[in-house]
Amino acid sequence: MNRSTTTREGNETSDSIGRILTAVAFLAVFGCSVDGPGASQPDGGAGLSQLDGESYALQVDRIARNPDVQFPFEALEETDYERVEDGNLYDLSFSEDGKTVTVVGPSPGEGPLIMTGGIVVDTEDFRRYAIEEGLFAGGRFNVWIEDDHFEAELTVYGSGIPIVRSERGRLLAVN
Repeated sequence: MNRSTTTREGNETSDSIGRILTAVAFLAVFGCSVDGPGASQPDGGAGLSQLDGESYALQVDRIARNPDVQFPFEALEETDYERVEDGNLYDLSFSEDGKTVTVVGPSPGEGPLIMTGGIVVDTEDFRRYAIEEGLFAGGRFNVWIEDDHFEAELTVYGSGIPIVRSERGRLLAVN
């Protein structure tokens, strides 16, 4: 191999690396759509951290009764739910640090049902709280970003039945 061949191959390698770096830079600047998953945030803000220290209402518009799951921790699919017109309304309060949530809603008995839970999963666009107080067998409260708003799921675990009921809907800001 002579010196001119080595230089040409070195230049070709440098040109290839340069093209790859240019393509990566182009994708980083122009290829990331603001309309992609998780990019569109409620109020154009910082994602789920907007919930911290705030109060919201969960307006239920979908419900799953006794879904066909083997274990309570199993995720439910949107197809497990049916639309409802006049679903429950739950009042929500998130702690200042976002680590706990209090859910207040209708009770089968007297007074409201008050449920509290601590965070067990916290990502940029999804949070899960384990409801440890207020429900006989426990439950979960999930919240995520969908399009330009927050969506949530309140799931009640059963005794002998993994999931008794799960409700989903949009979070509404409370003034």
